[in-house]
Amino acid sequence: MAISPTHKPIGRQNKLTQRLQQLPFQARLSLAPLIAYWQSALEQGNEIDGLLALRVAEQLQAAPELFRPIEEASVLEAHRELIELLMTALLPPALRHQRISAAISPNQFETIYATPGFDELMATNEGELHLYAPHRNSALMQNKLLWPCSFILDKCYGVNIINEISLIFRIPDKHTQLDRFFKPSLNTRFSKICNCTGQRELSAAQIQLLLNELDNEALWLKHFSPGNFEFEGFVWMDLIEVTEAEIRSQLKYELLHRKAFLSDSCRTHIRNKIRSLLRLPDLKLGFFPVSVEAHTLHHYGKHLWNSLASFSSHPHDLMQEPLYREVFEQKKMVIVDDLGRRSPRTELENAMLKRGIRNLLIAPLVNEQGLVGMLELGTGRPGQLSAVSTIQLREVLPLFAVAMERSLLEREHQVQALIKEKCTAIHPTVAWRFRQAGLRLLEKLESGQQAELEPIVFRQVYPLYGNTDVRNSSEARNTAIQSDLIQQLSLAQQVIHYARIDCHLPLLKELDQRIRAFKIKLETGISSGDEALMLEFIHREIEPAFEQLQQQYPQLEPIVNMYHSALDDELGIVYKRRKDYEQSIALLNESLAAVLEQEQVLAQQIFPHYFTKLQTDGIEYNMYVGDSLVPWQQFELRHLRMLRFWQLAVTCKLARMAAQIRPQLPMPLQVAQLILLYPTPLTIRFRTDDKQFDVDGAYNLRYEILKKRIDKARIAGSRERLTQPGKIAIVYTQEKDIEEYHSYISHLTSKGYLQPAIERLELESQAGVKGLKALRVSLNLYTHAEEITNDYQQIFAEG
Repeated sequence: MAISPTHKPIGRQNKLTQRLQQLPFQARLSLAPLIAYWQSALEQGNEIDGLLALRVAEQLQAAPELFRPIEEASVLEAHRELIELLMTALLPPALRHQRISAAISPNQFETIYATPGFDELMATNEGELHLYAPHRNSALMQNKLLWPCSFILDKCYGVNIINEISLIFRIPDKHTQLDRFFKPSLNTRFSKICNCTGQRELSAAQIQLLLNELDNEALWLKHFSPGNFEFEGFVWMDLIEVTEAEIRSQLKYELLHRKAFLSDSCRTHIRNKIRSLLRLPDLKLGFFPVSVEAHTLHHYGKHLWNSLASFSSHPHDLMQEPLYREVFEQKKMVIVDDLGRRSPRTELENAMLKRGIRNLLIAPLVNEQGLVGMLELGTGRPGQLSAVSTIQLREVLPLFAVAMERSLLEREHQVQALIKEKCTAIHPTVAWRFRQAGLRLLEKLESGQQAELEPIVFRQVYPLYGNTDVRNSSEARNTAIQSDLIQQLSLAQQVIHYARIDCHLPLLKELDQRIRAFKIKLETGISSGDEALMLEFIHREIEPAFEQLQQQYPQLEPIVNMYHSALDDELGIVYKRRKDYEQSIALLNESLAAVLEQEQVLAQQIFPHYFTKLQTDGIEYNMYVGDSLVPWQQFELRHLRMLRFWQLAVTCKLARMAAQIRPQLPMPLQVAQLILLYPTPLTIRFRTDDKQFDVDGAYNLRYEILKKRIDKARIAGSRERLTQPGKIAIVYTQEKDIEEYHSYISHLTSKGYLQPAIERLELESQAGVKGLKALRVSLNLYTHAEEITNDYQQIFAEG
């Protein structure tokens, strides 16, 4: 849809006639309704209007052709001054240079009169005004019937929607080429519809359907046939500038896109709209996220890094700059009128001056949780950005904050999906490092590179290892298997004995003998593979024989059913003692894990560290603590000592929990407690193949060897195992390392957790492991013990 001028230049008759032939409705340009207005003003005798109306009437006597429909552009040109006088009814002369207005031929959108402001816009836009509809109903905007049909609704049915339709014209500024936006306001007072011979009655429902289907040309033509309506007169149009409101609306649309800051095209659109809003064609725009987590500033990669401070690539560096630090700390906008006049200047400020930025505005992007980013605006002329700019930006800054938050979430989801693919679940303490590596990998993949996750290594971390192991778990499991197999074989033997009463099949005798042999073997012990061998014998030989016996001897059905009723419904085997064992292990592990997880909350408060646990026959855990895991915090050896005391205290609580629930277990299992004191810091590396951390380097492998050996260690010169139920064993290598534990043991003894006696033991040598020693202390499992949650800071206040 376009509007073109007819009065400048002269000679548009052919084009006007051609357009009349192209459009479905007949339309005639006429000034008769406007002339009628002036005649009425003359008759009413108003003193001021009457004098002007008298002058109009006198001039009209010499222009009778203006009373008739006008088909030639030459008629308009011949009476240009008179037409301007007629138009003062709509626009007083005093406002002619202030308004952007025009008179338009009906349905053809050809101007017959325009103000200087309208002419200037038309010249800027090559003589046409085009509708702008990037986020509106484009089909509706292209509907050439929309205005004529809405005119029919108004004149014939009293339903005025002409000015309710959201139509916008986009026109570039002739000086800056920045977009300006105008909304048309139409006045149809001086137009009418003639020859409504076929006008149809429309019900309220039919009218509502038309309003709901504004872009449906076929539906509108069905009700408003072009042959039944003829337009005559002209339409007056005022263009009202709505640039600021439209830019804000467009910015809202762009900024709410989930990739507003992640897409190059979106970033370009946003920059251009801010330029139009502030009327600054050379404005430079920058933005970057400020994501604070665990007291550190995260960098989300080049897709979200678009700062004007191009030489810096990390928010941490920018926050050291006075201007940015002020915004970061006070969360208030900063405006520098002229960077060239600042003294002294930082390296960043000098770099900006070299880029042509003298006038700078830095605004915080804040949401309910706090600062999420910063917006930078820069120009080459001092003073262009001022307090007035802050007023214009006030409504869009919250949108920038929302967009930054959404972009951060979108980027985080991408990174987490990549981390999950490469690393599975990640402990929160080291999540920052995986996020960092994930972002770098994502950028490489997005740029088309073949890449893998970079090595994730933490150096100089102190290990803490402990386990609460079910005592003699292998023996308990084997005993349960033996018991279930013997019971199932005995049940099968009963069926066979009963069957041999009625039938004397050689097969039954053979099965009976083999069952006896299996039972004798089981009663002396169970070996690897015995369970599978015996179950295969039962399923492939005994049970098929039972099915055959049931079919041939129906009287055996009750005894065979009794055998089957003793089997587990899902597994098809006797599963009582094994089920007791597994349920006991599950309940024990669940209870121990709950205690450990609850106590871990306190441990993380002492100092953040990496923690992982493994549940098998009992529970074991690894902890690593050090500067490299949390570089934003200062790690001290007192933190290590506090965590060692925590470990000993938690070991006491785990033992007490195991003793507390032992009566509830289907199989009364016992546990033994073990702690490894390893004084030397290690390097750990994430292994992508098995998706877990492991010690790195041959030198550090000694730690892993020790962990595997000490669980089965024996006291030197005896056959006694180090780990015993009701006791805690602390393994170490040098006396100086164990000294601190004496104070921990003393404190826990005073609280009722431990008994005062301490055993000092030497352990027998094993393959690759020599010179190990141990302290062993006995637990008070059933007596009252005081809570020690608040003791940690007090004990180490002087340390």
